[in-house]
Amino acid sequence: VCLTPCGMSIYLLDTTLVMLVSTIICAYNYGRYVEEAIESVLSQGVTDHEVIVVDNASTDETPQVLARIKDPRLRILRLEQNLGIGGGLCVGLKEARGRFLSFLDADDRWRPGKLKRELTIMDSEPDAGMVFGDLVRFNDTGYYPATQFSFAPELREAASVPTKCGTGRRLTADCFATLVACLALPSWLQTMLIRSECLRGATFPADRRTCPDLYFCLRIWPHIQAAYIDEPTAELRRHGKNTTAIDVCRLERDVCETLREFDSEPSLSRGQTEALRRRIGRCCLGLGKSFLMERQVMPALKYYSSAIQYPTSRFKAILCLLAFPLLYVYWKYRG
Repeated sequence: VCLTPCGMSIYLLDTTLVMLVSTIICAYNYGRYVEEAIESVLSQGVTDHEVIVVDNASTDETPQVLARIKDPRLRILRLEQNLGIGGGLCVGLKEARGRFLSFLDADDRWRPGKLKRELTIMDSEPDAGMVFGDLVRFNDTGYYPATQFSFAPELREAASVPTKCGTGRRLTADCFATLVACLALPSWLQTMLIRSECLRGATFPADRRTCPDLYFCLRIWPHIQAAYIDEPTAELRRHGKNTTAIDVCRLERDVCETLREFDSEPSLSRGQTEALRRRIGRCCLGLGKSFLMERQVMPALKYYSSAIQYPTSRFKAILCLLAFPLLYVYWKYRG
């Protein structure tokens, strides 16, 4: 055990070793779920595997739950100060030694065989930098009927070919342009396996508590090829305290603002920039409508006005601004 200058207790192994896979789990006050999440990872049947659990200064039973799990593949990093999800993932990423990286939230779980299937694809597709799968959501009463691919139908319509191993498909079009076009952005870290060499220094923004996964993906998508498995490989738990369930408008806004950070990114190709700007325009229109439905006038006007600067959304944004008084009355009385 050692104590870092920032007060972080780390249980260290020989850091000169190189593992096949590093899985990072960031946990905060999920003692009732974290053991199940870890077990779903450890039971994947991969022995050359480290599971790094970042305990983000939990105040519940999380430390006690972690202490009773005895497996040499498990590494526990206890933070003395909560750094948020982005900061916690940064800590885990810096400690990871695997040639492949994967992630899981402490309240979610992997389906059996997830990791082996992805490793098989990576072995058969050496040019692929990332493999991801579908998601299914569940709660205490059962599974939700729709999967995440249901909300991202563009994925199944994108140009792709079967992988050489026969499991999954490999995207043949530009990865960044394809994925940012999806209605539901597939930045689902819980399903991903990523080659460490493809990160190019990408990390998580430590100063934000929402959308660090999307920011991370937008950093790596422009430079990689991707494959996917068209069935759920991970299960997301819904329990009422999920970040995505607390404030939908705020989440939509944070997604839009994260996308806009890349609007002038010099490393993007012309096609990637055009795809991104189309998506940002759609986001601004959607936010204008969302805030209008909530009868929040100024935010609605702000995002409708922002949509004008994106050519593919300009005409619709102008129409919405011209009809704004009527739209406001409509949503006011409908609400």
